[in-house]
Amino acid sequence: MLFRLRLFNREIAINAATRPMRKTLVQAYTNRCHDGRYVLCLDYDRQPCEWIIEELRRLQLDFQLSDFWLFESSPESYHAVCLDKLFYRELIDIMRCTTIDERYTTVPTKYGKKVWSLRYSQKNGSSIRFVGRLRSNSTREQSLAHSILLQKLYNIPMTEGIVTDNQIKMCLSTYKT
Repeated sequence: MLFRLRLFNREIAINAATRPMRKTLVQAYTNRCHDGRYVLCLDYDRQPCEWIIEELRRLQLDFQLSDFWLFESSPESYHAVCLDKLFYRELIDIMRCTTIDERYTTVPTKYGKKVWSLRYSQKNGSSIRFVGRLRSNSTREQSLAHSILLQKLYNIPMTEGIVTDNQIKMCLSTYKT
């Protein structure tokens, strides 16, 4: 809806939109590690899985990232998680090289606590489903807490021989969607 008002040889335009109230409560895990670093959590909406896999492979090469864990969150929507521990600036640089929803990248930096989350509970009858693992030879330090959580939530095997931070604390969240 667009409102226009003329005032002293000027036109003031205000654009307003409505959306349904958010009612569904969901549970999520955040990407922040106990030491202030982050794991890479990416939320892809309405994109073919093949495109996402190609992009994740490119990110692995360009940023020397280790394995990605890929999950289907709803039809043609996916979550990708890399357990590598990253500094804030590095995380932002990587996210800017993706085709994820721009709001997912920018809103936490402007209005939030600089924490990104991915839902693990059902939403509108849709459960998260493990799709697969994109392997890499990188040997970066990884988050043990996030690794344990993914193993327990989705019954996926722990990676053998990875370098972890030995931290088991992490932050979960609940929000309306």
